Amino acid sequence: MKIRGQKKKIIGAFLATSLVCVGFGLQPASAASSASATTSVSASAIAKAMNTPTTLTYWTWVPGLNKEIALFEKRYPKIKVNAINVGQGGPHYQKLRVGATSGKGLPDLAQIEFQYVPAFTQIGLLANIAPYVSKTFKSKFEAWTISQVSGPKGAIYGVPQDTGPMGMLYRADIFTKYGIAVPKTWDDFAAAAAKLHAADPTVYLANFGPNEADVATSFGWQAGSRPFKSLGNNAYKINVDDPAAQKIAKYWADLVSAGTVSTDPAWNNDWFAGFDKGKYATWLTGAWGPLFLAGQAKDTAGLWRAAPLPQWSAGASVSGNRGGSSTAVIKGTKNPIAAATFAEFLNSDPVSTPLLSQAPQLLFPASSAALHAPAFINAKVAFFGGQQANKVFVAINKTVAKDFAWSPFTDQVYQELQNDVGTAITGKTDVLAALATEQTNILKYAVDQGFTVSK
Repeated sequence: MKIRGQKKKIIGAFLATSLVCVGFGLQPASAASSASATTSVSASAIAKAMNTPTTLTYWTWVPGLNKEIALFEKRYPKIKVNAINVGQGGPHYQKLRVGATSGKGLPDLAQIEFQYVPAFTQIGLLANIAPYVSKTFKSKFEAWTISQVSGPKGAIYGVPQDTGPMGMLYRADIFTKYGIAVPKTWDDFAAAAAKLHAADPTVYLANFGPNEADVATSFGWQAGSRPFKSLGNNAYKINVDDPAAQKIAKYWADLVSAGTVSTDPAWNNDWFAGFDKGKYATWLTGAWGPLFLAGQAKDTAGLWRAAPLPQWSAGASVSGNRGGSSTAVIKGTKNPIAAATFAEFLNSDPVSTPLLSQAPQLLFPASSAALHAPAFINAKVAFFGGQQANKVFVAINKTVAKDFAWSPFTDQVYQELQNDVGTAITGKTDVLAALATEQTNILKYAVDQGFTVSK
């Protein structure tokens, strides 16, 4: 089945604002910025750019980058970097959209989460930095993170900064008290959920938040769901209701129907309190979770441990990812070489990058060197009873499949997933019918935005 959009509208990939027309008037500011996808600029051009007085503006919500920026400016004294927090998530992206529409007020670089790279690439906001990065660029980062920022014909639309390979954080004391073994498979997990809740109705093995579409997507990533495939020329293959997605939806719907997992909305005070008071015995989340949990559930310090996600097949070792972002260069910057050089330095320099995993940033690095540094891997985390939690997630990171691709309309997909599937699961209605509805709605949405789609 193929469906072709009748209008040449280009998706904004966001619910609040729709952008029209690729490029929205942003033109390359120099010959260098219009270089081909794979042709490197000359060493002399790079040297000239890095020795020309330049000020770069970087929009990011990562706090306290002063040390990293100082290292870069020491290496390149002619280049100054101003890091500005214009808001996290929605507000940050909204300002980028406004600047994209007007062609004014945009920074040289911006932090872009992996799931939004295709959207901003689609509307022509992100520069292809392949001509400007080092020849060893791809070897500096975990392979699956490179796939998250890559485009056709060797294009690169960002430098991987941090990631969130999915694992399981669990309360060792609750597991011990009720004789719960760490689940190795999802069948084990379902059985443990039933056993725990039967033993203590006030405790749930897990919470399924109806407002966490990103978690459901991460579960699908692990299970083999591949909802989107770019076919080029604004064409996409869309299968948000593929068999793996159906398996995930039915699995959690069954647990909710059985009453063995809770369905509390996430990211509010009651949800935070649930971790601190022992309502939830696990949290299935990304590698950034241990640091977040340590700040939100201080009364449970020392009681938590980390483990891989349960597997769909016994003996398998597969995970998905939740979260992660890149440092992207904005198309139209007058300083593409300096901007790309800073992005690569920030996220791969052997002195700068380890700082990103320390306070106040506390990121889980995409840099292979930082990720596998002995000090990072072997750190004993007091909140996790002295467990080397980073080591657990570093091992999990190796199991994240690299062929998962996002669409240019992530926000709409998340909204449909929450409205249709999340509501069906928590409301105990037909979840497979809800998933089919999501598929229909996303196909229609994509066509209305001017894409050619097939299933």
